[in-house]
Amino acid sequence: TEGLFEQRSDSEIAEQLILLNQKLGFKLSASGIFQFAKRRGIRISRATLSESLGLWNDALLCYEERQTDNNSNDDSILNRKMRCYQKLLKFDELKKASSGTGSFYEAVASWSLFDYENFVKIVENYTKKSDSNQAVNEYSFYQAIYLIMKDDYEGAKQIINSLLDQPKGIFPIIS
Repeated sequence: TEGLFEQRSDSEIAEQLILLNQKLGFKLSASGIFQFAKRRGIRISRATLSESLGLWNDALLCYEERQTDNNSNDDSILNRKMRCYQKLLKFDELKKASSGTGSFYEAVASWSLFDYENFVKIVENYTKKSDSNQAVNEYSFYQAIYLIMKDDYEGAKQIINSLLDQPKGIFPIIS
């Protein structure tokens, strides 16, 4: 497959090779092909590909380019940019991008920047809006923190136990 890539280096072949290596579980190979293509000037337009490889800086650059090219405030691009900020631990930028949204990302930024008042306000509003039987997601981790802050240790314990019951890798912090 790499021989084919050497002979005919184009974005379609590069993307197919990256996806193939990802499916086979060869993340380093997929990342290497991505970096090689980038150095050769082969434009791989799939920002989600960068995300799935954990190349958050590359993904962020792609989303910023898309946002400036389209001159739009597309919510999906903004959410993906905020995800990149979170993964890159750029909490100041995350705070600016998510300010006033009451979103998960604003809660993460508030917690990470020690703005506990805003964190509590966001989680309380989110909890009021959401269904108590919601699926376990990344927000649950922050809900557990909130419950501990409010001395509701039983509620926090239930959330933590539900997180521990999830397949390994979804929440690597507590897995």
